[in-house]
Amino acid sequence: MSLLKSLHVDAHNWMTKYPTNTWSKHTFSPRIKCDILQNDIAETFNSFILDARDKLIITMFEMIRRLLMQRFVAKKEGMENYRGPKCPRIQTKLERAKLESRNYICYVTGDGRFEVESPWEREVVDLNSQTCTCKFWDLTGIPCGHGVAAAYKMRRTPEEYVDPYYSTSTFLNAYSTTIGPVLGEEYWPPTNCNQILPPEYKTAPGRPKKARKRAEDEPQNPFTNTNTRKGVTTKCGNCGNPGNNCRSCKGPANPNRKIYKKKKKSKHWRTIYRTDDYHLPTKLERVLERMLMPRGFIKFVLIPFTIKSLVRLLFFATTLLYYFVCTDFTATVLQVMCFGKLIGFINEIGRTQLEV
Repeated sequence: MSLLKSLHVDAHNWMTKYPTNTWSKHTFSPRIKCDILQNDIAETFNSFILDARDKLIITMFEMIRRLLMQRFVAKKEGMENYRGPKCPRIQTKLERAKLESRNYICYVTGDGRFEVESPWEREVVDLNSQTCTCKFWDLTGIPCGHGVAAAYKMRRTPEEYVDPYYSTSTFLNAYSTTIGPVLGEEYWPPTNCNQILPPEYKTAPGRPKKARKRAEDEPQNPFTNTNTRKGVTTKCGNCGNPGNNCRSCKGPANPNRKIYKKKKKSKHWRTIYRTDDYHLPTKLERVLERMLMPRGFIKFVLIPFTIKSLVRLLFFATTLLYYFVCTDFTATVLQVMCFGKLIGFINEIGRTQLEV
């Protein structure tokens, strides 16, 4: 705590307001066999019933009952098919401790205690009371690497020192109870009580909220990219005082405030055409404008081709091509000359329009 106080005084003062056994692992009770500091179990159940939370109360209870009924059966059947003395996740943690025990050297003291040493630490293990000075075995009930090294020193298996809470028999005993089925509403016995009507439903303004309300000191989700004003003091853009905004401000304007100019909308489609008849550009003309004209030209002339004229030109070129293919070779030279004159005439029109 002295180190925390030297780093951040406000954090030290906030921690001292709460009892030590609520946030420090070394003061946890060893009877609980749990070293969890977060409320992950409650959050997991909250996501488990996520689809049922916004339903009506009877529908919500029915959905939760059916979910729990199926969960009990699935957990029980899964553990019955498992072959092992301890639960799968506990066995995985124990295997990790077995690998860690390879780095330790164990010395026997003769009274059931062992001195376990490694290049970076030294701990004391008591196999009779199943404790270790690192406190991991005491809090979780699973032997740590030091306890596994002491068990191997006595030619014992580490599974013998795992707490009975983590055995498969205890797991099956916990899920041995079942949630019975419920008949439909038509089979429910009638009552003499007055019928309770639901309150009148009114659609509230805005989008309906489904997310739960977070506490003031609860940290935000680091994986979301939403920027909020929560915890930030906003100031008025007119007078500069906190507590209001420029829309509802009735005070005098601050002469030292920053004035931001509004950006003007771009008018890239408004071009100057040097033609006799001015007209708004069509979509085809805008496309041709970007394709034919280079950047840097502010004033330029677009060849005033309309869709009808382009269709006529394409039909005329197709007719000439068909005429070239279907006729004999004797008239090919004359036909090519005529087609060349046509292309030259079109280029001359475009050149004269660009020079205007």
